[in-house]
Amino acid sequence: MSHEETRERLNSKKIATHYLEQLLNPFHIVLIALLYLLSFIIVQLFINQEEVHTTIFAIFIYCLLAIDLIITLGIAWLIWDYLQLRKGNFQVIVAPVVHMIEATPHRYSGPLFHFSKHGWFFLGTMPLYQSSPYYKTTVRELFDRTCQGDTFYLIKRYKWAVLMIYPTRCFVWNGEIQNQ
Repeated sequence: MSHEETRERLNSKKIATHYLEQLLNPFHIVLIALLYLLSFIIVQLFINQEEVHTTIFAIFIYCLLAIDLIITLGIAWLIWDYLQLRKGNFQVIVAPVVHMIEATPHRYSGPLFHFSKHGWFFLGTMPLYQSSPYYKTTVRELFDRTCQGDTFYLIKRYKWAVLMIYPTRCFVWNGEIQNQ
């Protein structure tokens, strides 16, 4: 069996599934839920008490609600990106890693990959490609196995953002197969 036959095929549905897996990080979900809960409790406790209706407290409440609105809009944006990936509205670019930076060894940080003019990609802490039958990996394993110059498929929807990366030694893009 040749190396070409062992690479997993990528299509828009697989890419969208892997993207959704990264979005559903339990840490982020719990953090957002706690923020919403805290906002709700603060607003309910103090909204009807007349002695705390000071300008500073009103500004605090409006800032808290604005943060909640911004987070809600961000979640809507990420869901929109997921739906667009599922439809195939993205660009696949093959690019080498120019530079890698290992972020702080904190549990919720990860490495940064630089792809020259195509941008940076930050890897979170979730296992990558969780639904992949052959190439499920951790961020640490991918970082340790990647050398400067290794090529990746970059999944982009915007000029400034790389949404997902896939090592070309493990994955093959369906569009690349169809072009051959």
